Amino acid sequence: MSVALAVTHAPWDAQRRAWVARLQRDVSPQPLHVVSDTRRDRWDTTRRAWLRLATQPARYALVLQDDLAVVPGFVQHAVDATVAADGAVLSFFTYTPFAADCAARSAWFVDDALWGACLGLPVEALPTFLAWTARWITPSYGPTDKRVWLFARAHELPILTATHSLVRHLGAGHSLIGHRFGHVDDPPLATRARLDWQVPPEVPCAPQRPGRLAAVWREARSQPVELSTTDSGWRPHHVPSKSGGD
Repeated sequence: MSVALAVTHAPWDAQRRAWVARLQRDVSPQPLHVVSDTRRDRWDTTRRAWLRLATQPARYALVLQDDLAVVPGFVQHAVDATVAADGAVLSFFTYTPFAADCAARSAWFVDDALWGACLGLPVEALPTFLAWTARWITPSYGPTDKRVWLFARAHELPILTATHSLVRHLGAGHSLIGHRFGHVDDPPLATRARLDWQVPPEVPCAPQRPGRLAAVWREARSQPVELSTTDSGWRPHHVPSKSGGD
């Protein structure tokens, strides 16, 4: 397998149980590992999903939310994308309206955010990511996607967001964790049989927010250290380390 898939699941919600069953059918015969939230603890559930995927014989691990529908050909799109962007942190969904502006020019764009509905990490990065999170992020910190974002920034890993989304966010209008989305319009969906994931990504389409990274790090960190000092030194074999830190 080139990709391994897991979904984090709230089993107490009947609608989400139906969505997960649909996801399993739509990605078949690709296995979809369902990791249920048995303690109402989002990070524990997401951590167990990454742990499960770390054991899989795949290049990339993808963790999906349970309120998604995938586009036709999802698995092949994901395989093509991960081959083209090997080593980067990947997001296959975004709410930013800038995605549509970039979609005609590239399958990727760069943003100052990481949208967590469908995230991809190299399988080889998962042990380091999980150990890094356990050491540097306070267990009570709520967001799960921002842990991935901070890890990527500390390790100088590129973050790429797909301009043509591979998933539709069915649950955008009734978040279980109290999210209030400014709009629920989907970005352009991947409707073509194949996309050219090799086209270089666009420069940042969304405005950068000064100070946002530092503010998130102050909220998430378990020890009063700069984010750049937490770099464990891990890199994909073909991604050189940059000097100068964050």
